[in-house]
Amino acid sequence: MKFLITISAVLLLIGAGHAINVKFRDCGSQVGVVNTVSVEPCTAQPCRLQKGRNYTIGVTFTSAETTTKAHSKVYGTVFGVRVPFPLPQPDACLESGISCPIQNGQQYTYKASLPISTHYPSVKVIVEWDLMDHESGGNKLFCTQFAIALI
Repeated sequence: MKFLITISAVLLLIGAGHAINVKFRDCGSQVGVVNTVSVEPCTAQPCRLQKGRNYTIGVTFTSAETTTKAHSKVYGTVFGVRVPFPLPQPDACLESGISCPIQNGQQYTYKASLPISTHYPSVKVIVEWDLMDHESGGNKLFCTQFAIALI
């Protein structure tokens, strides 16, 4: 019995930190190409994100320009309405795994924390994640959309 409890606990811990590459759609990348999008933890699509938890979103992309700035913007479309999602750190040159300046022709893996508020409704959402080459305006290094379910 003790053995079964230990195995169950180990399997739970392994699954808790599991990331998967999710299906995504490019939504207008202008100066970059999206290679993969991942959500952690997630074990099946659409990823079921529990309210009150933080998730890690990863986007591997190849830049088609050199830029000293990178700014993230996130939106969720719910029932046809596009709503901004606040990020703890929108400056992608800080705490994202990217070292600026971003170089033309180089591949990068951007990672960001996505906190899911307990105030969000339990709904299916289309997430749009943009990485801009300026804080306001500018070109999209990437624009990707993927589905999640808030539970």
